[in-house]
Amino acid sequence: MQRPDQAVRDVKIANLVNAHYDVLLVHADKTVVTLDETYTLADLIREKIAYTGFVTEPGFEITSTPQQRPKKILVSQGGGAVGGELLQAVARTTRHFPGYHFTFALGPYAKAELKGQLTTELKRTGGGNWTVAPFIRDFEGELANSALSISLAGYNTVMNLLHTRTAALVY
Repeated sequence: MQRPDQAVRDVKIANLVNAHYDVLLVHADKTVVTLDETYTLADLIREKIAYTGFVTEPGFEITSTPQQRPKKILVSQGGGAVGGELLQAVARTTRHFPGYHFTFALGPYAKAELKGQLTTELKRTGGGNWTVAPFIRDFEGELANSALSISLAGYNTVMNLLHTRTAALVY
């Protein structure tokens, strides 16, 4: 689904890139996905595009295998501007997994009422096997210490998942 003003935005982006940038670094592997597949006017900036491969922050060495990890499930929505419905859907399932601890990461841009709604839903479903965290400072470390991640699958989260080799359900 495109925004109503997408064509105007695409032209504005191409004009800005051509007027102000020497190179546009695209964090992707062009054998997997190209900018053309997500940006309709890539031809207008083609000579400025440079693919970097997938990029993630330098991490720590992962010492545990996924089978050695505690029975923790990390549920996240990236920055939190969207995705509350995913967290609420998972909240309704926690009672079915009493042997696991769920951590719900809201993100810095989550709507203020989401924490209350989520907490109400979690209390209603029973069990105390959950934590609601407004923000997780060491997200990749938390992933490396989780048996499963359930997330919206933004770029950074996917790169962290690949690095930590954490099992994942992505939406």
